[in-house]
Amino acid sequence: MTKKFEPLTRFLLPIGKPDSFQRATKMAGCLASVLDERIEAITLLHIMAGRYLSRHMANIDVRTDYILESETFKRLKSQHIENEVQPLLDQAAKQLRQYCAACRVEKKVADGKPVDQILKLAVEGHYSTILMEKRELSRLKQFFLGSVSESLLQRNVPSSVYLVGQDIHKDLACPLPRMLVAVDGSADALQAAAEAGILANRFGAGIQELVLLRVVNAATYGERVANGEKPEQQAKAQIDAALNVLNPGRELAPKIVRLEKFGDPAEAIWEETDKRDIDIIFMGRRGTNPVSEMFIGHVCRVVSHKCQRPTIVFVST
Repeated sequence: MTKKFEPLTRFLLPIGKPDSFQRATKMAGCLASVLDERIEAITLLHIMAGRYLSRHMANIDVRTDYILESETFKRLKSQHIENEVQPLLDQAAKQLRQYCAACRVEKKVADGKPVDQILKLAVEGHYSTILMEKRELSRLKQFFLGSVSESLLQRNVPSSVYLVGQDIHKDLACPLPRMLVAVDGSADALQAAAEAGILANRFGAGIQELVLLRVVNAATYGERVANGEKPEQQAKAQIDAALNVLNPGRELAPKIVRLEKFGDPAEAIWEETDKRDIDIIFMGRRGTNPVSEMFIGHVCRVVSHKCQRPTIVFVST
């Protein structure tokens, strides 16, 4: 039997260069602090990706494959971990504990392709949550180069993926006071609402606004009406369902905004995020048509590119 991934219980933070995890460790520490006893593990993961070989063995004839089994190889790997990897993980752990002094942190080192290793550990370790910083790449660079986070989202990873945005609210007791949940009627979107509810109820009075946004897609509206559907009624019912799994506490309920819009879903999410100064967006990673939107659909992709400031959470069932 497959073990269920309980939301917001086990955090995995891939750690790269020193300037690639400042916001991720800050966010993880703040979330762990408010989640408290719910957190089972926080793991810092560094993936070497063979860099210790490319740096020191670039001029070695690849046909001498016995080199990889030699003492030279083992020594280079050990030196790289001791001199570069371990200090990096120690630095990340120290930063994380600035925001969550009581956090129990473990460190892991792997070698191989980053996406493969992150996915492997996430599945084997039953990590509910992967936190990574949003990379500031242009759309052109994203198209040609991609990124670890986007490549990860293309895979069937069962964890929620937090792409930590450029800004984190100054009130660290509630670094995400303005939330938006994108509702579309899918199982993944309901799971996203449930995860948002866990955090929102923990933050309590710190939450300023929680928006449940359902966008009736203009591109498919005519076809749906012709098929006898009632998109507006369905939108209301889908927001009701999201509100039900959100299960707001008494002090949170007055801060919830139900919002139905008509147009392009990605554009509407971006517009509301900008207008309302949203700090975090929760989205289902697969929409109502998982075949055509294989793992990360058009809406998720556009929102992740356009919304640079807030943190974006991609959730799957």
